[in-house]
Amino acid sequence: MTLIELVVTLVIIAVIAVVAIPVAGSSNAMQVRLAADGVANHLRYAQQLSITTGYKHGVEFKTFTDGTAPNTYRVYRDDNPSEIISNDPTDPANPGNNNDSANIGKLVIDFKKAPYATVTINSAVFNDGAANRTKVIFDTNGVPQADNDGANPNLITGAVGNNTVTFSRGGITRTVTVEPTTGKVTVQ
Repeated sequence: MTLIELVVTLVIIAVIAVVAIPVAGSSNAMQVRLAADGVANHLRYAQQLSITTGYKHGVEFKTFTDGTAPNTYRVYRDDNPSEIISNDPTDPANPGNNNDSANIGKLVIDFKKAPYATVTINSAVFNDGAANRTKVIFDTNGVPQADNDGANPNLITGAVGNNTVTFSRGGITRTVTVEPTTGKVTVQ
């Protein structure tokens, strides 16, 4: 190999590296954004169902067996918690169930499966003034409530990190926030 061939090869490798590094970083950002947008859409869907059907609906985040972090969530009707809501027919990008045969047709998202397998749910915290909860329920006016014990107290404005779900991958973090009074769901 001549010196010119070596220089050309090194230049080509450098150009590929410069192009590939931002793509890898943007992949992390895209995956975290996809997860955050999916949760935000499902929170809004539960709120919409509560308003339109006259029944409270909620989103429950379940944790790993060791209790370290949530890894699944489901949308359900509050008066019948074992009844998981069907997939949102208006949201084909987030159909739910992650191809899980046990939950076909149900809105259950498992972060151990594609497309979210590389994204971590760091926390899901909804504060009712007494404690942090892992469920948020919307009343028939769309007002969010925290619940783990069936009391359904309204969310409160409290310390930073309350009423949020936080995701990360590769150093990229996104947070979904539910406003206590209005139920407005935002992604940051």
